[in-house]
Amino acid sequence: MASREGVRALLRQGLDYESAAAALGIGAGVAYMVATGLPADRSDHLGEEREGAREGSTQLLAEQPPGPEVDNRETLAWLRRRAQADPGMRGGR
Repeated sequence: MASREGVRALLRQGLDYESAAAALGIGAGVAYMVATGLPADRSDHLGEEREGAREGSTQLLAEQPPGPEVDNRETLAWLRRRAQADPGMRGGR
């Protein structure tokens, strides 16, 4: 799990939020929130400055995917089996 100090240490090393997040295996918006306590979309901006907080828009961080895309074939097959086993499922699609 990423910690505030862990994210801030990466930022002090010169990484931006996107790179720090990738190094930690989390989304950039999550890294921003962990480091600052503020959501990246500024939906809960407290009007106070916090260490690591960016000036201007941080919406870009909030819309970053959480990581590399994952092949979901196994998940879809599992869902299909569950749906087919459901007695309420009609037609066994």
